[in-house]
Amino acid sequence: MANTYLWEVTNLEWTTANGGVYHADWRVGGTDGTFTATAFRSSKFEADPDSSDFVPLADVTQEMVLGWIPQGVKDAAQSSVDRSLEKQANPPSSEGLPWI
Repeated sequence: MANTYLWEVTNLEWTTANGGVYHADWRVGGTDGTFTATAFRSSKFEADPDSSDFVPLADVTQEMVLGWIPQGVKDAAQSSVDRSLEKQANPPSSEGLPWI
């Protein structure tokens, strides 16, 4: 089964005067159907109210914020989740007492 993922923005910071979002905390969680893993990250943005693509806080959506995060950053977070799932499914080491 292929891994499945859930992306979520967990917090935003914005400039009070103009509602420009300049920081997001976010996470990606994944599962392989048996194990789960999550990667937590933060991203910063330029919040220039004079820019033609400026979005005031009242109009910001989670999908929009996730779209502002560079793809390479998202790929790295998803790879971290994948590695964690792989280690859970195939542990590189174990511990215990073999005589018990």
